[in-house]
Amino acid sequence: MYFIRGRAIRAMGVTVFAGLLLAAIACSGSTETIVVQTVLVPGDTVMVPGDTVIQTVEVEVQVAGDTVVQTVEVEVQVPGERIVQTVVVTEEVVRQVVQTVIVELPPDVVVVTATALPSTGDAVEPVVQSGTLIIAVPSVGTPSGLIRDCPWCATLADISVQETIFRNIRGDDGGIALSPNLVESWETASDGSYTDFKVREGIEFHRGFGELTAEDLAYTYNEANPATQPLSNHDTGGALPPVLAEVLYPSKYIARFPWVAFNAVTFTTTLSDYSEGYGIASKSAVVDNGDEWARQNMIGTGPYILEDWTQGKGIEVRAAASHWRKTASIAIVKWLEIPEGSTRRAMLETGEAQIAHVEVKDYGPLADEGFTLAPEGILADQAFVYGGNYWETVHPTSGNALTRVRNTDLAWVGDPGDPDSMVRSLKVRQALNMAFERDVMNDALAAGLGRPSILGGISDKDPVFLAHADEWVIPYDPDQSRALIADAGYAPDEIELNFWIGPSGLQREVGEALAAAWAEIGVRTNLDLQVYSTFRPSRINRTSDQLSFFGASGSPAVWPIDWLLSAIVALEDGTAGGGFNSGVEIPESSTAQVFKLSSDDAAASFAATEVVKGYQFDQALWPGVFEVAEAPMYNPDLIGSWDLAPPGNNRVGGAKHPEFITLK
Repeated sequence: MYFIRGRAIRAMGVTVFAGLLLAAIACSGSTETIVVQTVLVPGDTVMVPGDTVIQTVEVEVQVAGDTVVQTVEVEVQVPGERIVQTVVVTEEVVRQVVQTVIVELPPDVVVVTATALPSTGDAVEPVVQSGTLIIAVPSVGTPSGLIRDCPWCATLADISVQETIFRNIRGDDGGIALSPNLVESWETASDGSYTDFKVREGIEFHRGFGELTAEDLAYTYNEANPATQPLSNHDTGGALPPVLAEVLYPSKYIARFPWVAFNAVTFTTTLSDYSEGYGIASKSAVVDNGDEWARQNMIGTGPYILEDWTQGKGIEVRAAASHWRKTASIAIVKWLEIPEGSTRRAMLETGEAQIAHVEVKDYGPLADEGFTLAPEGILADQAFVYGGNYWETVHPTSGNALTRVRNTDLAWVGDPGDPDSMVRSLKVRQALNMAFERDVMNDALAAGLGRPSILGGISDKDPVFLAHADEWVIPYDPDQSRALIADAGYAPDEIELNFWIGPSGLQREVGEALAAAWAEIGVRTNLDLQVYSTFRPSRINRTSDQLSFFGASGSPAVWPIDWLLSAIVALEDGTAGGGFNSGVEIPESSTAQVFKLSSDDAAASFAATEVVKGYQFDQALWPGVFEVAEAPMYNPDLIGSWDLAPPGNNRVGGAKHPEFITLK
């Protein structure tokens, strides 16, 4: 197995997640809890429903010296579906054999195996697929397989329906490493201008859509990238324009990725499933069947085949009968959307779900009942941005003038062209940021398992933050808050905030607590409880001018993630739109992003990060509340094993890649 590592790739503070978290639960008086990020989960397999499974196994043995290649065609007859798979094996043979095997099995078990005679090689045990895994999660997002209009596309890789170019794994040194997945080799130009990837041959798309080729890689990335597809509404495509130009395919199995910028973590952030990966889709499936069909049908190459994805309800996948990388043992996996944390906990306790994403405050009681935390999790930052502060006036790469609305009637919004508004809005933001007690909120809402957070997008244990911990401080001082509001020219009860907090979960609880704290200093708050998929377009269109939750502290701050508060991923012609944005665009973030994208100088990237995070602190644009490690919990009486890799986000409740889970 090949591994890729680069400078600054090591995850910060990585330890054994579950052990540390449970230790923190046990030591109730301790102030030091968990600092970890990541959760690895299962993969893809196919379970075929029906009472009878008939397999036709045709073995053609071609002798080449002492070795033989067998092509095995497996035809499973079920209502409305035909699955054809090609299996390649090598063995010593004496003669050619063609054999047909009929297998009848119970409806809940499918065994796929090929029989060839004669054979002197070791027998390969078939994978028996059975059982159903139920996972209770807060949300499953919005389904779509149309790449350019796919607000939750990365979920398809998380649930192992689609696959990414590289897989993220935990390295021997405890850091983040990569393993080749859909590609088997690559060569990067000496000047770093492009990388040619050799696609692994023989990987088949689900439901008969043919073999994966370099054209599918190119199509997926080009449709997601707003620089090559201006209509892209892809969930993570917004990160691509500063990094990647149009992907080419000079031959069937060679994909050329031309880099706009390239550094030590480009493969991790752009080609792997570490955070929000780009699962490769079938070009022919999308193009040949049209947009509406593609929105409802998500085709991939993973160990699992998508059966159903309904917003507000759940996701169901079934295991592929066999898979080139990892054949799953669990036949059916369901992620059920259960907004209420108490209900998810009850489902875990009653055995209705084997895995659940529960509230942090429930970790201790559930651990006492014998439930177990997943071995890895993410560091979730309860932080928010003051939307509407679009301060960049020209696009950072094209130089075109940006078309933005800066509504300075909103107390928290400033306009660089109006210095008075910049001073006034800064005082308001500073007042709001010191009006709530971070320690108290952590104790009340996270059972004291977290730590106060000062800045969004950076952990308080990140080396950059630690270098400035004595100066990046926000005191709790409601009297000073009232004084700053008055100094900004506002009367008591005059300021009214709009704040998107979402419909449920810890984020909503924190939002309601913030609103209560601000009421104490004479500020009213209108809470927006829309689901994220409804709220998200305002971020894409650069019309988000309210406060909104946004954490993003799961990666080292020196990584090039400053585009989140930058116009660098916006449309280059200057019009509103393009890739994802938090609701804030500031030139300092663009400067840091451009520099770090092309820099492998660790010290210089550290210094650039100090500058941009210092500016964000000084301008009070992205305050934190508290940060806490999160991971799903499971029933060890029902789960046999769970081999996790580090995740960079908490989609599908952190329960990803189910091919790596086994049931008892």
